[in-house]
Amino acid sequence: MRELQDAGVIESVWGADPIERFELAPCVLGADHHHHLVCTACGLIIDDVAPEELERMIDQVVPAIAHGAAFVIRRHTLDLVGLCNGCSAPSGRRDGVAHREGLS
Repeated sequence: MRELQDAGVIESVWGADPIERFELAPCVLGADHHHHLVCTACGLIIDDVAPEELERMIDQVVPAIAHGAAFVIRRHTLDLVGLCNGCSAPSGRRDGVAHREGLS
């Protein structure tokens, strides 16, 4: 997996648990750069494309952060961590078991 990651074919995706997952790199799929919404209750990870305005702001801020830390940024990710709609609902399950059909 590390060789595929080093070659830029796959990228790491971290959920709410310590398990490293992988997805095909956007350049392989021809897909857009995206971010993730991560549910800490059921482990659901949702791909999400940020609005252009937010990406422009990130592209302006990241170089300043990198420069201040003498760090070279190769890419960025934005993971929003919280509860999905099903887990945040009063009837949502919060026991680490997927609440949606077909996910458990």
